[in-house]
Amino acid sequence: MNRLHHSTEFIEKADKNDAVSLADVLTRVARQATTVQHKTVDASLAAVITVEEDTRYVEQTLISIVNQTVLPGSLLVVNCAPSSYKAAQHDGAIAHKVLQMFPMSASLVTAQGKSYGEVVTHAVNQALDSGMLTSAVEYMWLLHDDSRPLDDSYVDTMNEVRRNNALATVIGAKQLSWDGEVLSNVGYFADSRHGVTSLVVDGEIDQDQYDNRQDVYAVSLAGAFVRVSDWMRVGGFNAQVGTFGQSRDFCRRVVRSGGRVIVEPRARLAHRRARLEGVRSAQGTARATNPDDLRSYKNTAFTQMIARDTYRYSDVAMVRWLYMWPISLVLAVVRGIANFMKKNRMRLYANWLCHGTTLLIWELLLLCVLH
Repeated sequence: MNRLHHSTEFIEKADKNDAVSLADVLTRVARQATTVQHKTVDASLAAVITVEEDTRYVEQTLISIVNQTVLPGSLLVVNCAPSSYKAAQHDGAIAHKVLQMFPMSASLVTAQGKSYGEVVTHAVNQALDSGMLTSAVEYMWLLHDDSRPLDDSYVDTMNEVRRNNALATVIGAKQLSWDGEVLSNVGYFADSRHGVTSLVVDGEIDQDQYDNRQDVYAVSLAGAFVRVSDWMRVGGFNAQVGTFGQSRDFCRRVVRSGGRVIVEPRARLAHRRARLEGVRSAQGTARATNPDDLRSYKNTAFTQMIARDTYRYSDVAMVRWLYMWPISLVLAVVRGIANFMKKNRMRLYANWLCHGTTLLIWELLLLCVLH
């Protein structure tokens, strides 16, 4: 759960971009889209991209989509910014007009929720009900506004995996830093402690060392292809799971239901992970940071620990919580001392706060039972 503060001139330049209105971003992308030559369009694929108040990275993401050698048949832009409803009438009218210039069927919807999965669920259901997405769509291509394909052949590569693995429910990509140099993850495996683990070490340079992987337990949903029928079959995304735990929870339910989760290392995705790395606030607004001062980054250790523990406790029978929780308190003290010795104050506070919150929840549950 260490934050990857890999910073280069390319990343710093992107972080310093001004956050402009979504309508302005779409207008700039549309101008480039009109110069795109005729390409193959895959009607069975719909790209779904969520956009927050912080629009510093979305232009590059959208340009990467329209530059694909194989285009998705549909593009669903989901405005999930807190102010999206206020700006819906003005910016929405402009955006809808601009989207007509895109080389595929492009639509704009407004949806909000407490997590990425909840937003996508509301948006996709809205699009299906209104006819923006048709029954011809077999796979959703899920994207964050800060996750862009590094290669123009990304969709073509993922479609090849679809054809060769007809039973695949989720197909994930190799995740790299925004400049495409450092690995974030290449899939996850289930561990013996009811969690998931990645063999990738923070700061590890991509040298194709994990390119022989295919079947995994979980992948990041950013950049992933998800079969629509299986998404509906397993109940979609769990709205009760936070954004940081969404991918592992969904993939776990897919695997347990008999589905297959695959990672395709040839499909490379640059993911800024703006909220995880602390350059975006919890409300989705841009956060000014200084690469030379890590204190300027929002620390997300507590939120990550909550996501980790939520996944772990939901992976076992409730009766086992009776001994898991006391053990976790002892481990919290041990980890706290270790973080104190390493002078990692933020992880120390997050570790104790996380277990303190768990203690409060247990006390409330006991009160409910006793009364």
